[in-house]
Amino acid sequence: QNNAPSDIVDIELSSDNGLTWPTKIATKVQPSSYVWHIPKDMTPGTTYKVRVYHLASGIRDESDAPFSVGVPVQITENPVSDSVCPGTRVRFKVKGTGTNLTYQWNFKGNKISNANSDSLVIASAKAGDSGDYTCDVSAGCQPATSQAATLVVKPRPQVTQQPTGGEVATGGTITLKVVAVGRNLTYEWQQDGTKIGGATTAEYTITSANGGNNGMYKVIIRGECGVDSSVAVEVKVITTSVNEPNLPGGVSFTLRSPIPASDNV
Repeated sequence: QNNAPSDIVDIELSSDNGLTWPTKIATKVQPSSYVWHIPKDMTPGTTYKVRVYHLASGIRDESDAPFSVGVPVQITENPVSDSVCPGTRVRFKVKGTGTNLTYQWNFKGNKISNANSDSLVIASAKAGDSGDYTCDVSAGCQPATSQAATLVVKPRPQVTQQPTGGEVATGGTITLKVVAVGRNLTYEWQQDGTKIGGATTAEYTITSANGGNNGMYKVIIRGECGVDSSVAVEVKVITTSVNEPNLPGGVSFTLRSPIPASDNV
């Protein structure tokens, strides 16, 4: 249906409860409906009204009651990033201006179910909780989004490659090596449960092996988020038997070496 020119109206806005109408929202609008989006920079207030002004007749019809334009929320306290060990309780908090505020926490840009207060609590942090958290704060209008808080859940010390024991000849060299993950790791090698002085790296090398090096070896690994231990591996120092020619048959003798050895010749 075509509207006649006499149906054309202007839509006007008052910010003082209808005393004055200085702002035209739209001009020469054809009925019967019009959608108006309140500008983001519109001054907050509680005494706004709208009216329709019929150009041909001069008839005016205004809204019965005023409407309010709320004050945009401003974030006054952003959540703070944190770096924790697994199992730690984590709490993020946000604050904003205004009344009757609502909250929606997000993780990596996705809404977190039932996270609708000014605080977000993670009871026991795990690796999958690492990432960015934000909160949308609203007073009924366009929400304000907090700065992102990054959560880092640090790994526990963990052996990923165990040391390997073995045999070594008297006077020889053998190296034990461990591979582990974690933060700020330290190493303590032990022989038969006793700490080895100076053995504080991921590798421990035995040089000039002798009988005193026989035993079970392991390494204790400590980090920011706990302790781990390797398996115990055995190191054996092997001596070589000696044949002495031209001795009377049946003579037994002892070869003096770091590990006593005997032979019949």
